[in-house]
Amino acid sequence: MPDITEIADNLLVEETPEGLNIQIVDQEGRPMFPEGSKFPFELTRKAIAAIAPILQQLPNQITISGHTAAGGVFSNPRYGPWDLSSDRANVVRSILSEFGPADDRIEAVTGRSDLGPILPQ
Repeated sequence: MPDITEIADNLLVEETPEGLNIQIVDQEGRPMFPEGSKFPFELTRKAIAAIAPILQQLPNQITISGHTAAGGVFSNPRYGPWDLSSDRANVVRSILSEFGPADDRIEAVTGRSDLGPILPQ
């Protein structure tokens, strides 16, 4: 898929008992979102848009989880990592719905803060 060649190393695809787990992750120092932003970099947005039609063809329900980096600093005490991770997941849901699966295919949209890191560090 030429649309995701540049970001292919940031896509982790794994078959699980629940279905297909597709993760868009920070690999080799390439973040998917600007620090503190709920909106992904354009390259990340293109990757989400590119996989959306594929997800449209699959019968499975979709669960979207957003994450943040550990140790982030938030200037607003009423908006922290839980809020940001939830907002990121919801923006991804919106992008997917724009290019592929309808909202009725979305089973859950959750924020995970900095819990469950792919790499312990």
